[in-house]
Amino acid sequence: MYKKALIEKFRNLSTVALIAGILADSLACLYLILPFTNFIRIPIEDISTYIIGISLFTTIIICLAITAIVSGSIDLKRIRAGKYTKKGRGFDTAGIVLGAIIVLVALFFVLEEIIDPFLLSFTGYF
Repeated sequence: MYKKALIEKFRNLSTVALIAGILADSLACLYLILPFTNFIRIPIEDISTYIIGISLFTTIIICLAITAIVSGSIDLKRIRAGKYTKKGRGFDTAGIVLGAIIVLVALFFVLEEIIDPFLLSFTGYF
C-alpha cells in the first residue's frame, strides 16, 4: 500500500464509470422510446436486419452498463485501500448505480420472458 495517496483531479476509471453509466441509460431510454414514435417503418423483407440491429444495440447497452459497474467498483476498491484520495468517489458511485439500473431492467425483461412469454407480446412492442 502507498503511504501517501496519489493526488489527482479525477482518475480515468471514475470518469469511465460515469460516462459509461450515462451512455447506457440514455441509449436504453432511446431504445424504449423510439419504437413508440413513427420514425421507424420497417419493410417486411428487412425484418432480419432489424432483429440483428436490435440485438446488437441491446448488447452495446449491456456492455456499457457492465463497464460502468466494473470500473466504478475497481476504483472504489482502490480508494478504500488507500491508494487514492476520495476524489472521484461520487463518479464511481453514480456509474455503479446507473449501470445497475440497466442490468436490473434487462434482468427483469429476461425473467419476464421466461415466466410469461406472451405478456409483453400483446403490446406489439416486444
